[in-house]
Amino acid sequence: GYDLRGTLKHDDLAPVAALTGFEIKGAAPATLNFNAAQIGGGAMTMEANGSLAGGQMLAKGSQSEAKSTWQVSYDHPAAKTAATKFLPMLKMPAPNQPLRIAADVTLADAAWSVEALDIRNGDAQLAGNVGADSKQRLFGKLKGAGFVVENLTGNAGKGQPAPEPAATEPFRFEQLRGYTGQVDLDLDGITLAGQRLMAPNAAITAGDGLIRVDLGSSARLNGNPATFAVDLMLDATPKMSGTINLQDFDIAAMLLSEGFGKIANGTASFVLDFQASGETPEAMLTGLRGQGHITGKAGALNFLSVPSLVQQISSADTPTSFLSSIGGFLRQGTTNYAQLETKFTLDSGVALVEAFTAAGPWGALKLDGQVNFLQSLLDLKGELALTTPQDAPVIPVKYSGALNNPSSNWTSRALESFVLSGIERKLRSTLFKEQETRESNAGQAAENPAGAVFGRAFGFLNKLKEQQEEQKRKEEEARKKAQEEKEKKDSGT
Repeated sequence: GYDLRGTLKHDDLAPVAALTGFEIKGAAPATLNFNAAQIGGGAMTMEANGSLAGGQMLAKGSQSEAKSTWQVSYDHPAAKTAATKFLPMLKMPAPNQPLRIAADVTLADAAWSVEALDIRNGDAQLAGNVGADSKQRLFGKLKGAGFVVENLTGNAGKGQPAPEPAATEPFRFEQLRGYTGQVDLDLDGITLAGQRLMAPNAAITAGDGLIRVDLGSSARLNGNPATFAVDLMLDATPKMSGTINLQDFDIAAMLLSEGFGKIANGTASFVLDFQASGETPEAMLTGLRGQGHITGKAGALNFLSVPSLVQQISSADTPTSFLSSIGGFLRQGTTNYAQLETKFTLDSGVALVEAFTAAGPWGALKLDGQVNFLQSLLDLKGELALTTPQDAPVIPVKYSGALNNPSSNWTSRALESFVLSGIERKLRSTLFKEQETRESNAGQAAENPAGAVFGRAFGFLNKLKEQQEEQKRKEEEARKKAQEEKEKKDSGT
């Protein structure tokens, strides 16, 4: 037999770990004290403890030809640093607080088990037991509390350096073929896209080439019933289908968690039926398709100011002042709504918005178009219909550009004419009152005061119209000149 004792020092164990299929991001310096001894029959015991990648590691156990048992733990003072190296797919709920990972791991032929699992970070914890016997029958129960799951659309990560490609082979769903059984889940206080999720009776069930994840009938999101069920069919090309039905989710919290800013607030229900296919989780997410429906209750749009727009339409003194202000009202400010409804189709990272409607006593905003989550771009167009002022024309609007800061555009000759007519009416009224006041103060009775007043008013309005006609004439001349130059250029070539 043998009995080995010593200290291992290495500047970077990451390449060594990669040879075993375990990936460590970045350098992993190590100083480990170890001892290993043969105990007969080819079996051995081993213990290693010390520093690894900035944390403290302990691993001890025994290994024989038929079975190996290990007790492992790892403690790191900063969860964010440890997760970046070992668990890059997880977002730590308390990134600047310590992270602890501990478990008893047993491997015996085709069977495996993880007992006394304990992962902690701040108030978050994942604990319990999970495993499978030699016939791939799953068993176990896990409890998760306090974890944060966000950036489901990928938008919140825009602007950050792209993650390095994995050095190891990606997980493939084919590795799940053959499993049967069930693992019970108790989810307590999980933050999902800014919402509070509790699902004490969730479960992962496997059998007949199908794996099902179901939150169970007791699931609650923000205290209201929630449905989430997804089936993974392990065909030659794995396929996934599922349903999400959420009641009264917080719109503002969801938008903020996804990096969109607080462009709206209120509560709404969310229904999504989705499908995907692919051999890896990444392929599934890339090709995700679905049909969704959002129905909102009272809330507010924080990119539109209908009250200010209505006030400006009603009180504008000149066309210039109105035209210079309307653009701002269409991209900033707040407008309360009584109803919100959105229907969309999700296709490979792009949401095709079939209909978006926000309505209230002030009127309705209706949009359609698309939102590209992969490129963080949107292109929506529609109309804003106002109930006041009476007979106000519909305003065509368009929002396009970056998801976090889209531009707004509008074009409406009808609205310009409507506002100009209002300015004319106010001008006539003002001139008439001024004439009456002057004649009253002078003690005179005008032979035809209305005629004098309207004569002045129309003289002023004629000047306004002449200016508009002159502007149109200049634009037409410029257009003709550009066309002539183009034709000359084309004939010259």
